Amino acid sequence: MELLHKNIATYGHLNDELFWLVTIIIAIWGGLAMLLTIFFSLASWRKEGKKADGTLKGEGFAQTKWILIPVILVTLCDAVIDVKTAKLWAEVKGPVTTAKDFGDPSAKDALHIRVTARQFTWSFDYDLDGNQKFTDDADMNSQGILHVPVGRNIVWHLTSEDVLHSFWIKNLRMKQDALPGRYIRGWFKIGENQVKGADFSAPVNLKEALTSPEDEKAQVAEVAKHLDKRVFEIACAEICGSSEKAPEYKDRINKAGDNPKARREASRKLLNSGHHNMSGYMVIDSKEGFDTWVKSKKQG
Repeated sequence: MELLHKNIATYGHLNDELFWLVTIIIAIWGGLAMLLTIFFSLASWRKEGKKADGTLKGEGFAQTKWILIPVILVTLCDAVIDVKTAKLWAEVKGPVTTAKDFGDPSAKDALHIRVTARQFTWSFDYDLDGNQKFTDDADMNSQGILHVPVGRNIVWHLTSEDVLHSFWIKNLRMKQDALPGRYIRGWFKIGENQVKGADFSAPVNLKEALTSPEDEKAQVAEVAKHLDKRVFEIACAEICGSSEKAPEYKDRINKAGDNPKARREASRKLLNSGHHNMSGYMVIDSKEGFDTWVKSKKQG
């Protein structure tokens, strides 16, 4: 059983290693502090006929060592965490902040995607001609569904059109706030080793627009078939508001009374009317499959 969500990013293991390092250090020091607290509480328990010795002033090393030694050890642990953090930061942010263009050796093969957050959906613009304008005839857009090819560097340019959002794909170990009027860049790469066992022989058929209950059922079934294999969830980790219809749905819930079916329907619409609808999916394709998807998307 995996304790963490499946990692599919080439740098994800660095994030996981840092997580476990911090967790283990906190567990050791926290457990030690708790045991010492219990020990000294019991050892110092008042005993009949024995008075407390009030002569300890804490001026000698015998007393101050209980402060100095833990401080030194905690500082060393903190230094180890800082080194690991710097290594992770250099890997995740370094390539897009230390160079004018993407600083990876295979920069020419990088696919740039503009990610635009708005209430209440994600919009993805694919730079297919390499000039990073995202609006040329050669470029392309998808709504709510992000397609990426395996084994290729993906550079994302994140922004927001309205309020503060947060772009989160947990399987990439990535979460970044989206700010109105500002572009923030990052990158990831999904290696073939990270998606071992995934079946690329058939396309993943996810619709960008669901217009009927049948569409919703088909979408749920398709997602369930490929989830955590080729399909991964995209979420907004920031509460970004509710829609204008939210009060209407709340009123429907109140008026439903003891009618469970009406309450469930109104509750479902309420959950899907605002921030909770700010979700999407990332689909991983083979390089050939991605090219096929692009052609079919352009042909309409």
